[in-house]
Amino acid sequence: MAGRSAFPEMTMQTEKPPKRAGMAIALAVLFGPLGLFYASTLGGVVMCMVTVTAGLFTVGVALVPCWLVCVFWAVVATVSHDDPHPTGIPWAEAQREDERPDAEG
Repeated sequence: MAGRSAFPEMTMQTEKPPKRAGMAIALAVLFGPLGLFYASTLGGVVMCMVTVTAGLFTVGVALVPCWLVCVFWAVVATVSHDDPHPTGIPWAEAQREDERPDAEG
């Protein structure tokens, strides 16, 4: 027992819990940049700053486009969070399969 530890070696595997796209869209539609925090923390911070700055400079006119960007960003962030592909683009794997040359050649 001299070389063995009294405690077994423990390895933790952390999996990201899945995020629901419907919830991300609903939160982004209702709360804009604050709702974006569910899907992307960085996106929420960036869009909060952009929305406040654009809203002040355009006297509120830019709030609607910023709100729409938040909804789009929430969808993209949720899909890329749940997608096992490293590119984060769901259709990229299908494109890669179509571009592979045949092995028969």
